[in-house]
Amino acid sequence: MLQANSTVRIICGMKIATEKTDYSILLKKTILQLMHQTLSVSACKIFAIDFRMLYGIGATVVNYLVIMLQFDLMADKLSDLKTASLSTADSSVTSPLNEKIQQPK
Repeated sequence: MLQANSTVRIICGMKIATEKTDYSILLKKTILQLMHQTLSVSACKIFAIDFRMLYGIGATVVNYLVIMLQFDLMADKLSDLKTASLSTADSSVTSPLNEKIQQPK
């Protein structure tokens, strides 16, 4: 886009010898039009799409992925704690019963 916007300077720097004044007038009108209408990519002329916006979108996506990864890691830790607490609770419940059953023999 920067190269397209610098076209005016290139055209102004050229020395074109035109014999017909129609071409000269057309060239001057084109130069004036290019000077006042810079090239930019936009979404329905609501906002411009440039590198700053693309960087913001990328940063938002990375931020979202980091947060989702943290939630996933937290869910894994909670499930590990639940299984560990259930296994220790099962072993503590069954071990006294086993001792009571073994004592009368």
